[in-house]
Amino acid sequence: MSAGEVARTRHIIVPEAVSWRVRATSSSGVRLRRSGGRVGRRVAGSVVGVGPAVERKACTMTTIVHLEIQIDPSHLAGAAEHLSATLAATRAWPGNEGLEALVDDADPGHVIIVERWATTADHDAYAAWRATPEGRGSLGEILAAPPVKRIYSESLPLSL
Repeated sequence: MSAGEVARTRHIIVPEAVSWRVRATSSSGVRLRRSGGRVGRRVAGSVVGVGPAVERKACTMTTIVHLEIQIDPSHLAGAAEHLSATLAATRAWPGNEGLEALVDDADPGHVIIVERWATTADHDAYAAWRATPEGRGSLGEILAAPPVKRIYSESLPLSL
């Protein structure tokens, strides 16, 4: 992995204008060496152990989309099959890095589809296709209410 690839990896928080090179990899993360000799470690998507206080900024990350849906109770029995068929096109769309459906413990009809996209532009192209007659799926047939979509493409640097 090159320094450029490390800098583009999602959720990495890096100081401005610092070059990094990969030193070694392990099961606990990627060890990075900063120009000037300081060592950092990429763990769970963040550079940690970088040294003295440095200016940090939020980096571009994988775009996360939450599509919150409420399934009509009369369609609960076949919802998983229906969602699988509908979301197959989503998963196959260029730039989609994965998706999953999370079911609310208290309400099995309340589902959040979590989609991961390489870029917001990839998701926007997909959303535009879904708005066409060719891309319009049948998801609306099993819903009790209109879906709510939220898009997340930036993270806050946390000093944890």
